[in-house]
Amino acid sequence: GLWAWWPRVSIGGLSGTAAAAVLALFVLRLPLGMPTDAIVMLDVGQGDAALIDCGTTEVLIDGGDNGAGAAVAAYLAAYVDGPLDYLIATHPDADHIGGLDEVLAAYPVGEVIDSGRTSDTKTYADYWAAVQAEGCTLSYDEDRILPLSDNTVLSLLETGDAWGDSNACSVVAQLTCGNVQVLFTGDMTAQVEAAALPLFGDIDVLKVAHHGSASSTSQAFLDVVRPECAVISYGQGNRYGHPTAQVLQRLLGQGISVYGTGKSGPIVLTTDGTTYSFNTSVTLTAHDAPSP
Repeated sequence: GLWAWWPRVSIGGLSGTAAAAVLALFVLRLPLGMPTDAIVMLDVGQGDAALIDCGTTEVLIDGGDNGAGAAVAAYLAAYVDGPLDYLIATHPDADHIGGLDEVLAAYPVGEVIDSGRTSDTKTYADYWAAVQAEGCTLSYDEDRILPLSDNTVLSLLETGDAWGDSNACSVVAQLTCGNVQVLFTGDMTAQVEAAALPLFGDIDVLKVAHHGSASSTSQAFLDVVRPECAVISYGQGNRYGHPTAQVLQRLLGQGISVYGTGKSGPIVLTTDGTTYSFNTSVTLTAHDAPSP
């Protein structure tokens, strides 16, 4: 599934076939035996959906809200080779699981990994019915390592399931591709960050929790994970005021390059396990925080 993303990138003003040619030259210069993984933060508006494409193994983490399902399913078509190997529902909020019923209907899924939290909403009922209809393996988040290739693993980090807030019970996962680490946080809260701090270490890229909400991404947490880059999934002009000025200030104050789906559309990260790059050079600034 990797090469499918070429037509969607632009390099120095080049796009489409021209950009693909430039990328072809770059990739052909990689050492032989260095497979390249792609991580896509899909643009689902005010929600979360992230795809990990690792050779013939694919993982989808969340699927946006109810209105995003068809678009997410269509987007995956260029990447998924056979079944969608893992589908992770970080927690039952509509902006994370709303589109998953349509993804489950569109693809055979190898395993669904769920937070274990339920909800009395119709969105959750639709998601859960689709999981049951799929008839695939169902598991719940716990400390576990998912081998995706010889060079790449996805580690599920158990941060506790007894929290009162479903956001706090989000499935948290860290992708390790060679020497490159990407942390996926769902809507993990600052309270959980503090309690689970010993689980975390130095990473390269952070998927910012809860769309840049002030209730997540504490300074103490950033001091431990110390990412070089961060990606925020949010909808431009959303009614929640995401990403907040406080979180942007913390990230930018630490010299972190911050990318946003609300500003740039889908964010594609590629890595060979030694270096990594993004499909855009456009980053967020303090001015991208909505006015109070």
